[in-house]
Amino acid sequence: MPQPPLSETRALDSDRDTWTVPGFADAKAILACREAVVLGAEDLEMEGSDPHLSAIARGGRMRALWMWGADDDRHAACRRAMAAAVGPKALPQVASTIEARASDLLGASERAPIFDLVDQYARPLVRDTLMDMIGVPAAHRSKLEASLQSMSGFIPGGRPGAAGYFALAAIAADVEDIWRRDLPAGAVASRALLTAVEKGELSKDEALAQATLLLFANSYTTLEALTGLMVRLSALPAAWRAAREGLLPVGQLVEEGLRLGPPSHLTLFRRATGDIPCPAGPILRNSLIVLPLGTVNRDPLVFALPDQFNPARSGPPHLAFGAGRHACVGAHLARSLLQTGLQALVERLQDWPPEAAVTPVPGALGGMTIRNLKIPASSVSLG
Repeated sequence: MPQPPLSETRALDSDRDTWTVPGFADAKAILACREAVVLGAEDLEMEGSDPHLSAIARGGRMRALWMWGADDDRHAACRRAMAAAVGPKALPQVASTIEARASDLLGASERAPIFDLVDQYARPLVRDTLMDMIGVPAAHRSKLEASLQSMSGFIPGGRPGAAGYFALAAIAADVEDIWRRDLPAGAVASRALLTAVEKGELSKDEALAQATLLLFANSYTTLEALTGLMVRLSALPAAWRAAREGLLPVGQLVEEGLRLGPPSHLTLFRRATGDIPCPAGPILRNSLIVLPLGTVNRDPLVFALPDQFNPARSGPPHLAFGAGRHACVGAHLARSLLQTGLQALVERLQDWPPEAAVTPVPGALGGMTIRNLKIPASSVSLG
């Protein structure tokens, strides 16, 4: 069935055109186009003598410095620094730590009769790894995690209100305090960002903004990807056995899980600064563009039986990490966390127990995510 022209999917939003783009080819073209820019932060009139207002304004300035809202030159500089912080060259320094943490967390399953694979495994695996890379001391992690949760209003493309900006400012202040001290060996991301500051490639505030972006963006997306994939596989015993027997690479499970989501439930927003050509027709200048990745990654013109979990499928890669100049710079780190976390579980969990208890909740990225995934601790072997 041919993709309908974009003009048939357009909706008018009061005083501006809004274009919802469900097709894979159109979404890929838009993401690659320089005229499709990420929406900036809203203006905040919060200056004043009140320290709370000053902190909120500080959070607004941090948000405006996130790489995806910067102009071309600053975007390129921030992206280079973040690639050094979390890209392929940084991963060998953290890969062994991720593997050891996964093993230790699963080993702790023997301490109680019930083991929650979300709160006791996936969440600490993802967020402690990110905090290690920044150098957050163990004693400060609970406070920082609470601030990260207060920032959830930023997703997807939202307006989080004063609380979100206050939390963002608090995280930036915590990171700046960490940077005044001797960094632990594992703080590879902080070192890369500070090196960029020392070389004059980033300002101090630009580096702080990217550190907060790393902690915030990767924590939600990677966590929801891992928990969503575990729940999906708990209902697919044949795929689980194939992975345990080495017949199905864990990497393929991860990629198909990313395609179906979460986090592919995330919706991306762009503003057209010029006319944008697309296979289904042009998008006009000044339009708001809505890219629902959960629909894009299930385009039946690209993915056969798109709602079916098929890790052996061939074809173009999904767009869960975006594409083009704003493709997720943390994709390599996310894949490392997902593959290592899932591989460790594959090796320790022979079969998903029928008693597995799942608590679904609305996800920060859209769609549903998982609050709890509880299994009998005896199901997890000691390896």
